[in-house]
Amino acid sequence: MKFCLVFVLLLISALKDTLGTRFFISAPNVFHLGVKEKVFVQMGGQYLNKFVDVYLEGPFGTLVSTRETTRCTTRGEIKTVELTINRNIWLEIKRKHIAAPPYLKLVAEVQDDRTRKITNVLVSNHRGYIFIQTDQPVYNPTQQVNYRIFTLNHMFRPHEETICISVFNAAGSKIMKTLRTAKDGIYQGRFPIPSISEMGIFKITAHYQDDEANAAVREFKVKKFVLPSFEVTIETERRYILLNDQQFDFTISAIRWVLGQDTSPSLPAYGGEMARWCQLYGSLTCPRPAVATM
Repeated sequence: MKFCLVFVLLLISALKDTLGTRFFISAPNVFHLGVKEKVFVQMGGQYLNKFVDVYLEGPFGTLVSTRETTRCTTRGEIKTVELTINRNIWLEIKRKHIAAPPYLKLVAEVQDDRTRKITNVLVSNHRGYIFIQTDQPVYNPTQQVNYRIFTLNHMFRPHEETICISVFNAAGSKIMKTLRTAKDGIYQGRFPIPSISEMGIFKITAHYQDDEANAAVREFKVKKFVLPSFEVTIETERRYILLNDQQFDFTISAIRWVLGQDTSPSLPAYGGEMARWCQLYGSLTCPRPAVATM
């Protein structure tokens, strides 16, 4: 699985005057829902020591993030503020304005004269990455599936957030759906495979709320199978041991069985595989018993 991370900066040249003084705002061109995005501010000339508000604005002037205030006191100084899209406000905007484009206004406003510089930034519901793991690749009907889900943010660090988990059977029907929170970035769960299930490929999906387009998927197979069993025998040349024996010889033999059928090399195994016949020869050295003298 490959991921390509792209971080593009928008450079906003703002508030030029006749002397060429200005300030710059540098920010990602995509803001992710629920993620703290860093915005860098650099000011010079007449804008030194002036307070500037930086925030995100939606349609009709709706404030979609907190107002973060900063100022630069020396030329070349760079200040950093963090803006987070308010998830509830953004979802309400999308509900009321379904056809609205997926972007917000990034606003830089000088407090003294209320001068504003605005640019548009895209909004993405993608809030991180999800990985799903199962304890087996193949299951029998009625078996229990144990699984783990790992949630990571854009920096690939544990991300504790609510996720939507669904399970689909081989026919594509949803047989389970639940909302869970991955504590410290890990959630562990289990569910039984229905006995009447059709054999085939099942799948587990998981995604952050309102981010179904970026769902993670884990597939596993359900089919009837029997694990092979092994019979191990130990044979000795004699059925007794003498106290003065220096060596004890034996032979170990192993046979694999599938569905009650001997699958040693002389017989074909279930599924077309050939079993291995194992014979080991060995001996044990027997120490002489201690003899007590009077």
